[in-house]
Amino acid sequence: MNEPKGYWSSVFYQATVLMKQRPQMGGETAFWMARGLVDQNIDGSSGHSAPALPFGGRMAGAEALVLAP
Repeated sequence: MNEPKGYWSSVFYQATVLMKQRPQMGGETAFWMARGLVDQNIDGSSGHSAPALPFGGRMAGAEALVLAP
């Protein structure tokens, strides 16, 4: 798969956000969850193939994500 520019930055940023919210979450779990969220962001974007940049756009609002215990 050819990932769009900024894909991996977005994945690792999102994984960091998830791990800050849930410190007990392992890095591998956070990575796969983040990858799924970024992929959804790409699929849900209106025809654009590039994900939001890690420090702007939709990713900044991802900090509001709340995971139930």
